[in-house]
Amino acid sequence: MQFITDDDGVPLSSDLYKLALPPFLTGIMLDYLNSSGLKQLFDHCIRNTPRSCKSDVTQSPLLWDIRRRPQPSNCDMYWISPANIDSHSCMLARLGSGGFHDVLKAIGTVLEVHIPHLTVYSLTYLLVSFCNLQRFHTDNDDDLMGDVWTVIFPLILVPNSPPELVVRHSVHKTEHPIKYTIGEAVIWGPNTEHSTASVAYEGDYRVCVAINIGFINALNVKQIVRDLTQQYPPRSQKLLLQWAQNPHWRRGVWNDEASLPSVPDIVLLGSEWLSKYNELVQLKEDSRGIMEGNYPPALRQWMAHQRYCFALKHGLRTTPLESSSSIASATRTLTCYRESKLQDIGFLFTVERDGGANQGKWMANLHKLVAFQTQNGHFNVSTSADKKLYDWILTQKRTLVNESNLTSTKQKRRKMLLALGFQL
Repeated sequence: MQFITDDDGVPLSSDLYKLALPPFLTGIMLDYLNSSGLKQLFDHCIRNTPRSCKSDVTQSPLLWDIRRRPQPSNCDMYWISPANIDSHSCMLARLGSGGFHDVLKAIGTVLEVHIPHLTVYSLTYLLVSFCNLQRFHTDNDDDLMGDVWTVIFPLILVPNSPPELVVRHSVHKTEHPIKYTIGEAVIWGPNTEHSTASVAYEGDYRVCVAINIGFINALNVKQIVRDLTQQYPPRSQKLLLQWAQNPHWRRGVWNDEASLPSVPDIVLLGSEWLSKYNELVQLKEDSRGIMEGNYPPALRQWMAHQRYCFALKHGLRTTPLESSSSIASATRTLTCYRESKLQDIGFLFTVERDGGANQGKWMANLHKLVAFQTQNGHFNVSTSADKKLYDWILTQKRTLVNESNLTSTKQKRRKMLLALGFQL
């Protein structure tokens, strides 16, 4: 947790922080938008007039509470929250799978020692397409200072857009814009006066997750309930006090403990994909130095498919022109969580055409050539001795004879052959 400060290094507020998120949290929450139909719901909210979300989008009133910000009227902002215990628990479990307990532990480090536990009690997606008027406010009553916190982190941002948040300095009352960053949370308490910044995305929109966390107890539960604006949880002091009996973070004598419900990786990633991923991890751990070309053929094919999906998903393939259905299929195959899991182990999504698996094959042929030269004293491999090696040598002489216009990989190969005394 780091204070957000002004240019002089002075904190803008006594309870305003930023925090790097756990590495998989954003990817898991993005995948949830797609799998739950929320992305479709967001598109509908922004792009359809009149605003009849609750009747037009199938099942949305059963799962999600959709509220358009009433004021100022020239802001297109929606609060979309779980409408019942099922959708609340499902969203909370995705947060747990993404490591949100680390965020709770971080908040615990700045709490007063008399605060023994925290509970996540409210979840919301903030959807914004434009806002032409700032409205400064605080999220909770001042009496809850230190007891309640709001965590906001972005899932979808509009590229090259201006700052999304403005905070009013608690001492100087000056206004300070804050730019959201993917992979980073902004965290504040009741002392931070803030507003949505003026933005206009021209048909696009941004999405953030807003999470309310509190030390819920008999003395403050009435005020916490008053500050609730969503349909779920209901304004029930009894329910919130029940939740607080099994909090999501608890201060410990030796170590603080944090736990949230979660979804197993086999569900989030798929059993077949997870099996291949684990096979790749095992090879990387147990077979250091072995080139990709020597991996099992089925695994190499799987790796090539991940790279193909990555290229489609991120627009790296320009020829031949790929269809929108192919791009959609690639996005479903290489989900955000799958992509981040591969990035975590250093998987290369883009490799030179003469690198990767081809480099492994090339090195294997080089070793065969060295063995032949050691045994025979020359490099004159005949077709009868080794037809494949003979063809490989012809290819090297044809492709490496001219040093100009060679890739860096091929330049290294040329130098290795010449160092052996091989004539190109």
